[in-house]
Amino acid sequence: EIQALEAIFMTEFSELEPKKKFQIRVSNDEGTSLVSLIFTYTDNYPDEAPLVRIKSIKGVSDPQCLRIQEAILEEAARSTGMAMIHTLVQVAKDWIMSNTGRQEEERKEQEAAALSRFEHREEFKGTPVTLENFKEWKASFDAEIAAERARKKDDVDLEKKKRPTGRQIFEGDAAMITSDADFLEEDDEDAGIYNEELFA
Repeated sequence: EIQALEAIFMTEFSELEPKKKFQIRVSNDEGTSLVSLIFTYTDNYPDEAPLVRIKSIKGVSDPQCLRIQEAILEEAARSTGMAMIHTLVQVAKDWIMSNTGRQEEERKEQEAAALSRFEHREEFKGTPVTLENFKEWKASFDAEIAAERARKKDDVDLEKKKRPTGRQIFEGDAAMITSDADFLEEDDEDAGIYNEELFA
């Protein structure tokens, strides 16, 4: 298996202990994230998983290294009984490709866009209408309308109270007392005037 790995990974592969311990460097396509996977065969390999240590070289945090190691160990548990190093390296590469560099930025942008769409929908999401909450709304609405009508009626009544009555206007203006008499006198004077030309 070691010879096959060396042929596959070439310069990314280096043997640390003959037929026992070796490392393989794995990065994303941009080369912005790079780790070293250090494998050590156990006496019972491949019937049990190899020992794995992950060392960050560039662009991968310690928590991310732990998550890569967890993904490798999960795959190793499924692959016991067969040569598995190449598969484990591919698991690490896939994780780095999906969670670091440009792919990670794109994923975060997609998550942010999805969150924005969700929040936008929530702004316009109303309360589902049921018979119970409709009755509550109707009672509240009717009470508001009744209160508004009562307020307007009070305003009209108050305005009417402020207006003077005809009697108050008459009693408050002295000229009104003799106005009818003056009008009748004018009619009497006009009644005696006769214009013959109108009947010629």
